[in-house]
Amino acid sequence: MLRDDGVDLDHNRFLILQGEVEQIALMKPKAANDNDCGMLEFLEDIIGTSRYNEPLLKLAEKFERTGEVVTEKLNRLRIVEHEKDELRGPMEDAVSYMRCENAITKLQYQLYHCKKAQYVDNCKKHQERCDEISEDFKNLKTEMSEVSKAKLEKTLDLKTKTSAWDEIQKESDAVTSKFNKLRKKDENLHQELVETNKRRKGNIVTVKSEKEKLEQLQKVPEKSAKEIQEVEKLIERHLASQKKEEATLEELMSTLQEKTEPLMNKRQEYESQLMKHRKKIDAAQAAFNLADSELQLCTSVEKVEKEKLEKLQAKFKETSETLKERQAKLAELEQNIPGAEKNLAVMQKKLEGMRVNDAKVSSEIKRMRMQVEEKRSAMQAHRSRNRILDALMREKREGRLPGILGRLGDLGAINNKYDVAVSTACGRLDNIVVDTIDTAQACIEFLRVNNIGRGVFIALDKIQRLVSQCQKKITTPENIPRLFDLITVEDPQVLPAFYYGLYDTLVANDLEQASRIGYGAKRYRVVTLKGELIETSGTMSGGGRSVLRGKMGQKVIKDGPSPAEIEKLEKNLREVNEECAQLRAQQQPFELEINRVSREVFEMKNNRNTFDLDVRLMTEQLPQLEAQLKIQEKKAASAVSNPAKVKELKRAADKAEAELEEKKELAQVIERKFKKINDQINELTGEKIKEQQQVIQKIIKAIEKAKDEVCRLQVAVKTAERNAKKTQERIESLENDVEVCAGRIHDIQKEKKQYEEDAKALLAVIEECADKLKDRVDTTNLLRKELQSLQEREDKMKALKIDLEQKLGDTKKALAEVRHKIEDYERRITTLKINDIPGEVVDKLTPLSDEDAEALDSRTLAANLAAAKERLPKEVPNMQAIDSYLQKEEVFLKRSAEVEEASAEKNKTRLNLDMVKRKRHEEFFAGFSIINSKLKEMYQMITLGGAADLEFVDSLDPFTEGVAFSVRPPKKSWKNITNLSGGEKTLSSLALVFALHHYKPTPLYFMDEIDAALDFKNVSIVGSYIKDRTKNAQFIVVSLRSEMFELADTLVGIFKTHNATKCAALNMKEFAAKNPQIAQREKEKQEKFYSSGKRTQIKKISGSQQLPSTCPAVVERTVVPNSSANTSKKDLGSVFSKQTHSPQAKRLRRSALRRGASLDSLNLSPSKSDDGSVDKKKRKLDLLKR
Repeated sequence: MLRDDGVDLDHNRFLILQGEVEQIALMKPKAANDNDCGMLEFLEDIIGTSRYNEPLLKLAEKFERTGEVVTEKLNRLRIVEHEKDELRGPMEDAVSYMRCENAITKLQYQLYHCKKAQYVDNCKKHQERCDEISEDFKNLKTEMSEVSKAKLEKTLDLKTKTSAWDEIQKESDAVTSKFNKLRKKDENLHQELVETNKRRKGNIVTVKSEKEKLEQLQKVPEKSAKEIQEVEKLIERHLASQKKEEATLEELMSTLQEKTEPLMNKRQEYESQLMKHRKKIDAAQAAFNLADSELQLCTSVEKVEKEKLEKLQAKFKETSETLKERQAKLAELEQNIPGAEKNLAVMQKKLEGMRVNDAKVSSEIKRMRMQVEEKRSAMQAHRSRNRILDALMREKREGRLPGILGRLGDLGAINNKYDVAVSTACGRLDNIVVDTIDTAQACIEFLRVNNIGRGVFIALDKIQRLVSQCQKKITTPENIPRLFDLITVEDPQVLPAFYYGLYDTLVANDLEQASRIGYGAKRYRVVTLKGELIETSGTMSGGGRSVLRGKMGQKVIKDGPSPAEIEKLEKNLREVNEECAQLRAQQQPFELEINRVSREVFEMKNNRNTFDLDVRLMTEQLPQLEAQLKIQEKKAASAVSNPAKVKELKRAADKAEAELEEKKELAQVIERKFKKINDQINELTGEKIKEQQQVIQKIIKAIEKAKDEVCRLQVAVKTAERNAKKTQERIESLENDVEVCAGRIHDIQKEKKQYEEDAKALLAVIEECADKLKDRVDTTNLLRKELQSLQEREDKMKALKIDLEQKLGDTKKALAEVRHKIEDYERRITTLKINDIPGEVVDKLTPLSDEDAEALDSRTLAANLAAAKERLPKEVPNMQAIDSYLQKEEVFLKRSAEVEEASAEKNKTRLNLDMVKRKRHEEFFAGFSIINSKLKEMYQMITLGGAADLEFVDSLDPFTEGVAFSVRPPKKSWKNITNLSGGEKTLSSLALVFALHHYKPTPLYFMDEIDAALDFKNVSIVGSYIKDRTKNAQFIVVSLRSEMFELADTLVGIFKTHNATKCAALNMKEFAAKNPQIAQREKEKQEKFYSSGKRTQIKKISGSQQLPSTCPAVVERTVVPNSSANTSKKDLGSVFSKQTHSPQAKRLRRSALRRGASLDSLNLSPSKSDDGSVDKKKRKLDLLKR
C-alpha cells in the first residue's frame, strides 16, 4: 500500500535516522564494489537511470562476444583460402586423368554390350531345357502334395479320433464314478429307509400297546374302588360271621368254662396279642408292598433306556468294524494305485521315449536324406560349377599339379550378412590360387593342351609384398569394418590373395554411410551390404534388384564329396530306416499293454472312489451314531433313578421287609403259644369246640385276606396313576418319533427316486460311450497302416524329386551362370559412368540396340581398349583433389558469409550500446541539473549564505569516477565534506535530502533526532522549513529539541513510570483555538524572531528537568488538514492527568501554563496507580502549582 502511494521502500528515502543523516553527505563519489553505495549510485537510484545498468552490462558483454566471434571467423576464412590455393594444381592433374578415363569407359561400354549379346543367345537355349524339367517337377510336386494332403488328412483323422476317444473315455470314467457314487448313496439311503421304517413300525406297535396299557391303567382306580367296596363289604360280613361264630364258641366254652377258664384266659390273652401282631403284620406288609412298587416304578424307565443304549452300542460297533474294513481296503488301494500309476507312468514315459526316439529317428532320417541330397547336389554342383577347376583339381588329386590351392572364393568363409558385399567387391573370387608362377604356367599349359578352356590364376609368390599390408591394422571412418578383416581362412598363406582382390575395401550398412565415407576428405573404396560399390575414383556401381551373391560361403569349401562318401551316407540312411521300422513295430503291442494297465488303474480308482464314498458316508454316519449314542447315554443317564432315592427306596423296602419279618417272627411265637393253648383247650373241649374254632379261624383268615386285598388295591391305584402319566408321555414321544420317521421315509423315497433317474441317465451315457469306443482299436490300426503306406509312397516320390531337382539344379545352374554373365555385363554397363569434369560439357553414354551390339567386333574393341589403357598415366593422381578443391571453395564462400554476418551483428550491438549510454547520460544530466540547482538553493537557505555543489569527478564521463559533494559553509572557504563539523554535515545532508524531495517527492518521512548535532538556530531554521516550505509531504520527527517540536501540529510525549512506557498527546491547533491569547503571543514572538533575524530568548530547562533520551517528543507535520483528532479541554486535561509525579508530565504542564493555560482547563484526573481519593488529587494540584 505504501509503495502504491509513492513511498520509496526499495532505498528507504522516507527513513532518516540520527546515525545515518551525516552518512548521506559522506558518501564516496562512486561505490568501490557492487555491495557498496556511492553518491553516483545514490543519485542514479533517485533519478531512475540505474535501470540502465543491467542492459548496459549485457550489451557490453554481447559486444565483446561478437568481436571475438568476428575475429575467430576471419581467421578460419584465411585458413580455408590458403588450403584452396594449395589444391588448385592437383585438381588440374585429376581433371586430365578423368578425360582419359572417359575415353576408356566409352570403349568398355561398347565391348560389354557386345559380350552381353552373345550370352543372351545361350540363355534362351538353357531356358527351354529348364522349362521342360520344371514341368515334370511341377507334376511330381502336384502328386506329392496330394499324397502329403492325404497323409495329413489321415494323421488329422487319427489325431481327431484319438482325442475324441480320449474325451469319450474321460467322460465315461467320470460318469462311471458319478454312477458308483449314486449307487452307494442309494444303498445307504435304502439301508436308512429300512431301519427308519422298522423303527417306525416298532414305535407304532409300541404306541398301540402303550395306549391299551394306558386305558387299562386309567380303569384301575375305578375298578379298584369297586373291588375295595366289595372287599370291605365282605370284611363286614366276615366280621359279622366271626361275631356269630365266636358267640357260638362262647356258648360251647361256657359249658366248659370251669375246666378251660384258665386256658381260655390265656388263649384270649394270646389271641388279643396275636390280633395286634397281625394288624402290625398287615401294616408292615402294606408298607413293604408300597415300597417295593415304588422301587420297581423308579427303575423301570432306566431298564428301557438301557436296552436302547445297548442296541445303539451294538450298531455303532458294527459300523465301526465295517468302517475299519473299508478303510483297510481303501488304504490298500491307496497303496497300490500309486504303484500302478507309477508303473503306468513308466510305461507311458517309455512309450513317450519310443515316440521321441521315433521322432528323433524320423528327424535323423530327414536330416540324413537332406545331407545325401546336399552331397549329391554338391557333387553335381562340383562337377558342373567349373569344368576348368574340376580338371585342375583332378590333376592335383592325382599329384601332377600339387601346387594348386583351389578357387579363391572356396578358400575363405564369411558371414552370410556380407555375402552380397564380398561377391560384389571382390571380382577375383573365381580366380584359381596357386603357390608359384611355375605352377600357374603348368596349369595354363595343361588347359591349352587338353583344350579345356582358359583360367585366371593368382600366384602367391608374386604377391608376397602384400603380406605386411594385409597384417597391418587400419583406422577406418566411423569404425566401419574392412571387408578383408571379415574373411576367415584355414590356411593363412592365402590371405595375401584375398587382400590382392580387396585391398582396403570397407563395408558400410547403407548407401548414405558409404557415400559419406567414400566421398570424404580421404577417398575409400566402400561397398554396402546391398552390393552398392563406390570406387576411389568416385564411380558408383552395383545395387539394384539383381545382385551378386554366393561367390563365398559361410564355411571353407574343400574338395567335393566322392561317390564313396555318398554311398556310405545312403547305407547309414538305410540302417536308420530299419531302426525306425523296428521302433514302430515295438510301439504297437506296448500301446495295447498300456491300455490294459490303464483299465486296471481305472478300476482300482473306481473302487477307491466307491470305498472312499463308503468311508466318507460311514465317517459321517459314525458321528451321527455317536451323537445318538451320547443322546441315548444322556437319556439313560437321565433315566437312571436317583441313586439316593433308589437307595432310600431300597432301604425303605428292606426296612419294611425286615420289620415285616420281625413282626412275623413275633407273631409266629405268639401263634405257636396260641396254638399250644388251643390244642390243650381242644383236648378238653372236644371236637365241637375244635370245629367251631376252625370255623372262626377260617373267617379270620378270610378277613386278613380281604384286608390284604384292600391294601393291594390301594397300592395298585397309586401305581396305576403314576404309570398312566409316564405311559402318556411315552406315547407322545413315540408318536413324535413316528412322524419324524414318516417324514424321513418320504424324503428318502424322494431322494431315491431322484437318484434312480440320475442313475438311468448316467447308465445311458455309459452305454453310449461304450458303443462309441467299441471300434477304437481296429480303426486305429487301419489308419496307421494307411499312414505307413502313404509314407512309403512319399519316400519314393522324394527320391524321384531329388533326381529331378538335381537335373533342374544343373540346368538352372547353367542358366544362372549365363544370366549371371548377362547381369554381370549389365551391371558393368550400369556401373560405367562418364566422369563429370568441372567446367566442361561431357557426352553421356547412349544405350545401344541389340542390332548395334551384334554388329560390333569384340576383338577390335578389345584392342582399342588396350591401347587406350596404355595411354592412361601409370600413376593415378589424387582424384579427391577435385572434390577437395570444390569443397574448400564451398567452405570459403560459406565462411565469407559467416564473417559478414558476424560483423553485422557486432555493428548492431555497438549501435544499441551507444544508444543506451546516450539515453542514460541524457536522463542523468537532466535530473542532476535539477537536483544540483535545488541543492544550492536549499543549502543557501538553511545556512543563510552558504554554498553547496554536486560536480563530476570526471567531467567527460560522470559514470566512471562518480559525483563529488562540495560544501562552502557561510563565511568559510570550500571544504572537503569530511572536514566539516557534525552540524555542517547534517545541514549538508538535509539540504541534499530536501533537494531530492523537490525532484522526487515522497509523501511520508520519518526523521529520528536529525537535529541532535544542530544548534538552536539551525534547528529553528530546519523546523521552520519543514513547517512552512514543505507542503506536499507528511513529516514525523523524533526530537528532543524544543525549537523543533514547538513548531509541530501535534505533540506526543513518550515517558516511563513504574517500568511501563506511556505517552501524552497534544493537538496544537485545538489548543491554540481554545487559548487564543497564548497562540497570539507565540505568533508575535515568532514573527519578531524572524523579522529581527534573532531568536527570542527561551528559558533553558535545567538538567534535572530535561527529558531523558529514552522519552523523546514526536513532532508530526501532515498535509492532511483534519488528520489529527479534535481534542477538547477535557481530553487535554486527561492527557496531563496521567502520572502527575513524572518529570515529563510536569514539563508538559509547565509548557502549557507558560502558554497561558489555566489549571482548571487542564482538568487533571487521578492516575491509574492512584486509589481515586480526593486528597491525592488535591496534593497533585498543589504540587503542580509549586
